[in-house]
Amino acid sequence: MGNFKIILFTKYGIPCQLYDCGAGYLISSTILYCLYLYRNEIAELEGIDYTNLTNSLNTLFLGSNDITHIPSRFFTSFNRLLWLNMDDNHIRDLPNSCLPPSILTLSLQNNHISRFPLELVDSLPALTWCTLRGNYIETIPTAPLYSVSHSGGVKRHLDKVNIQLCSREVKQTCKNRIKLYSTM
Repeated sequence: MGNFKIILFTKYGIPCQLYDCGAGYLISSTILYCLYLYRNEIAELEGIDYTNLTNSLNTLFLGSNDITHIPSRFFTSFNRLLWLNMDDNHIRDLPNSCLPPSILTLSLQNNHISRFPLELVDSLPALTWCTLRGNYIETIPTAPLYSVSHSGGVKRHLDKVNIQLCSREVKQTCKNRIKLYSTM
């Protein structure tokens, strides 16, 4: 595995240093809150050992790489991961159990996703922001994008779902449904 260009952030989100380092750096890091691996020509996630970061990392940017799929359960051990950005890759589908339930923000813009990942969204109780613009999604689900608990109260609610549908007819047909889902 080659070198990565990474930006390290402080706990408060302030960029502190830009590094050009080998993959070994990720293996030896134990306290890292935000990891920015934008434009590193990463094609497969399995080749990188993130083990030491699973208890500290809360923000991961993997945008503008060559990732085609997310392995099932790959990110589930990231106990504190709140924000995952995988924009501008080549991802086609999303396994239902690939992300931890702690995710608040998920951005998958400009990939090759053709089906709205309803099962994945349903498995993320903390999710409040989901961006899927620039994919090949033609329909949105008829089921609401919020959950109702057994006691009748709303368990989870998405503040923002950002989807740009492919065909004009679908956009027109689903326009009110998108408004309904994003405001519930």
